[in-house]
Amino acid sequence: MTTSAETKAISMEFDLPHATEKVWRALTEPKLLAQWLMATDLRPVVGDSFTFKSDPTPWWDGIVHCEVLELDLNKRLRYSWRSGAGASSLDTVVTWTLTPTSSGRASSTRRRVARMSSSSSPR
Repeated sequence: MTTSAETKAISMEFDLPHATEKVWRALTEPKLLAQWLMATDLRPVVGDSFTFKSDPTPWWDGIVHCEVLELDLNKRLRYSWRSGAGASSLDTVVTWTLTPTSSGRASSTRRRVARMSSSSSPR
């Protein structure tokens, strides 16, 4: 049996009516992350391992294992995202890119999230 790696990318962009620094805090401060994503012990330090935790389900243990891969203050955050087992496993990278924009508001931030995954499947 041979396997082939398939890479998929998802990219989304959002214009947010907030200063880049405020959006950055929502992406890097555990208390704020828990309000919109999941509970976490993230420390925004390259090389630091952390987890996101949620309630388990019958097909998922509720834990995402991550590592900070890249950090550019108020601009870019990139981390690995590994979760699940077997057919429901996911091993991917999440990248948040913040770009200030001028949309007529006092301050605005374009948040771009890209997720790339690679999965192995039998041929």
